[in-house]
Amino acid sequence: MSEHPPQEEPLTPVPEDMVPPPKSGMPQFQPPPAVSPQPVQVPEPSPGPPSAPVVRRRNPARAVLIIALATLLLAGAGGGVWWFFFRGNGGAAGHELLEGLREEPTVAWEHRISQETDIAGVPEGMLVAPDLSKGEKELVMLDWADGSRKWAVDVSSEIRESAYAYLGTELPDGFVGVVIAAAEGERSLLVYRSSDGQFVRRLELGEGMLLMGESGALYQYEPLSSAIGQVKISRAKSIDDFDTKEWSVEVGIEPGDGQVKVLERNGHADFCLVGQSGEPGHCLLSLSTKDGSKPSWYQDNSSFIEVNGVIIASDADNNLTAYDEQGQRLWDQARASGALHVMGDALLVSENEAAAVERLDPRTGQSMWRADWYAGYFTGFQQDGKTVVAYTHPAFHAGVADLATGSVNLTEYPVEEPPRTMFRTADGDLILVDGKSESVKLSSVRPGEPGIRWTKGFDAYRQVEQRDKRLVLRDTDSLAVLR
Repeated sequence: MSEHPPQEEPLTPVPEDMVPPPKSGMPQFQPPPAVSPQPVQVPEPSPGPPSAPVVRRRNPARAVLIIALATLLLAGAGGGVWWFFFRGNGGAAGHELLEGLREEPTVAWEHRISQETDIAGVPEGMLVAPDLSKGEKELVMLDWADGSRKWAVDVSSEIRESAYAYLGTELPDGFVGVVIAAAEGERSLLVYRSSDGQFVRRLELGEGMLLMGESGALYQYEPLSSAIGQVKISRAKSIDDFDTKEWSVEVGIEPGDGQVKVLERNGHADFCLVGQSGEPGHCLLSLSTKDGSKPSWYQDNSSFIEVNGVIIASDADNNLTAYDEQGQRLWDQARASGALHVMGDALLVSENEAAAVERLDPRTGQSMWRADWYAGYFTGFQQDGKTVVAYTHPAFHAGVADLATGSVNLTEYPVEEPPRTMFRTADGDLILVDGKSESVKLSSVRPGEPGIRWTKGFDAYRQVEQRDKRLVLRDTDSLAVLR
C-alpha cells in the first residue's frame, strides 16, 4: 500500500483512515492516520495470534456485506479470523475519549505480560486473558488506579481442550468474556460479571462471531459451509435469551474483510463498517429487527449511510439515491469520484486529493455551500459542539470547521512526519503518535490552536493502544498505563 491515498477513489462513505493490520493480530496503522482507539505498533509488528480483519481500501459499493468469510473458510479451524471483532473493540468502552493528558503523561503502573497476552479495557479495570502458550490459567481484572488485582478467575477447566483463548468484549455493559476455540474451529464465549468475575453463562458461537446492538440484542454471524459467500445471521434478544433466536436469515456476501458494528435504528439493524474513531462509516446491510427482512429501498451490491433521517445509497456505478424513512425516493445524483462524510446532521462530499469540500442538503441533494479547505483526504468528527477536521498529507493540519458556512481555521503543526495515528481526549486535544520514532513518542495539539502543547517519549515501549479511557504502552514482556 502506498503512503498516499490513490488519486482516483470511487464515491463511497468508507472511512479514509483504514489500512490492513500486521500479522500479529494487533492492528498497525500507517499514514494516513486516524483518530483511533486501536493499538498502534512502532515500527515492526511482533509475532502473535492470527491476524484480524480490518477494512482495506476498495470499492465497498460492490459488496453486500464485507466480512472475513473467505479467510475463515480457507483456514478451516482458522484461529483468529474474527480476532479483531473481539480484541478490545466491542461496546462503548472501546471508543471512549481519553481522560487527563493535559500535561506530559507519566507511567501510573506497569505489569508483566507475555508477547501474546490479550488485554481489554472496561470501566471496572483492565482485563488480562490467560496465555495458553505460557500455561496461564487465570482471567484477571486489574485496578485502573494502581494495577492491583481486583479479581481473578481460574478458567483452567474450561480451556483445557482449547487451541487458543482471547477476550470477547462485544457484550453489554457489566459483562466481559473469554472466547475459547477448539482446533476444529468451534468457539464458545464464557461470560463473566465485570464487577466481581462471577461466571454468568456459556454461549456457543459455532464458527462465527457476535455483534451487539444498543438494545443489548446479540447478532450472531455463522459462515455456512454450503457455499462461499453465505452467512447466517441470527438475533437474540439478550444474553439470557441467547439460545432462543428471534429470527435467523441467510445472506449472500462478497468474500472480503471488515470491522462491523450494528446500529439499531428505525426498526432495523444496520451493519456498518467502522472508522478508527469508533464512529460508523458506510453500511452494507439492513435487516428488520422484528423478522430479519430487508427494507423496500435496500438493493444488493450497494452501500448506504443515514444522515438526519435520510438514507443515501451508493451503487456500483457511484450513483447516489436518497430515501426517506418510509423508503420513498427523494433524489438521485451521479458523481464520478470523491468521498462522503457524515458529521452530525451534515452531509459532506470531498473531491479526492482536491481541496474542494461541498455540503449537500440530505433531503434535496442541493448544494448548501462549496469551499476550499486543504488538498487531500481528511478525518473529521464532532466533539463538544465543534467539528474537527485533520489532514495528514503533505503536511499535518488540524482545525475547527463551521458547517453552516464552510469556513475552517486549519493550523499546520510542526511534525517531521505524518503521525502514525491519533487519539482523542475529553478536553478536545489530539494525541499524535510519532510516525518516525522507533519507540513510542507522543505529542499533544489543540485543533486550530498553534503549537505543540507537549511531547513525551517512552523509549522502553514500541506499541501504544487505547483501552477504555486510558493509553496503554506495550513491549514484548510488559505493559504500562499512562496518566
